[in-house]
Amino acid sequence: MSGTSEVVRFARLPSTQSEARRRASEGAPTGTVIVAREQEKGEGRVGHVWASPPGGLYLSWIVPEPPQGLSLVPLSAALSLRSLVMVRYGVRSQIRWPNDLWVLPGPHHGGKVAGVIVDRVERGPRAVLVLGIGVNANARRSAFPEELRESVACLHEWSEGEIDLDELEEALLHDVGEGLARLDTADGARRVAEECRSALEGVGRRVRIDGRPVGVLRDLADDGALVVEGTEGPEEHRSGTLEFEPEGASVA
Repeated sequence: MSGTSEVVRFARLPSTQSEARRRASEGAPTGTVIVAREQEKGEGRVGHVWASPPGGLYLSWIVPEPPQGLSLVPLSAALSLRSLVMVRYGVRSQIRWPNDLWVLPGPHHGGKVAGVIVDRVERGPRAVLVLGIGVNANARRSAFPEELRESVACLHEWSEGEIDLDELEEALLHDVGEGLARLDTADGARRVAEECRSALEGVGRRVRIDGRPVGVLRDLADDGALVVEGTEGPEEHRSGTLEFEPEGASVA
């Protein structure tokens, strides 16, 4: 995958994702990155809002559509982020299907530390993707809406002092770019799926998708679909919002 070609920075935007989508539709080259220190209407999946107080890293990146594993793109990005926060900050985390990174509880508060969103923009002979990533780096818990404060994790709580956002951005673009390059081949895509499988949160737990109980989470398919053991056998889910039943509902 090609690297960054231009980084456009803003102190504040309604949404890096909407800005990058607009530029992509107008022909901005792949590699263009839109970064904001704060978002007014940060975008999550399926119309959800990504809370974006000051102190986080919020960016959207125009990238080529990979020849293999399009549905693995958000998982690949989350996988790269997982390695990055472990190596740099010693933070253990798991991937919550299909696009989030959740820090495991430890000496500090666990919760959602990063999220990924992917939009496809049709143009010319080949579509491009707009890959949006938000990381709760230096944002204070008190800056989040009250209903989110117990479900987010902030990197600065785990590190020795403030996170250098410029360094985090550089490392993120490098590592996520290398991860996406693996989706250029079928073998690379299979390896990404295997590594995501081992990092997947909640295997063996009962889950809901879009609020509906569907069974026990068992596996991740090679194309990134979630494999759930339902009442009539294994089912594959390729979209939806995942929630876990209470721990007491776990099944081995």
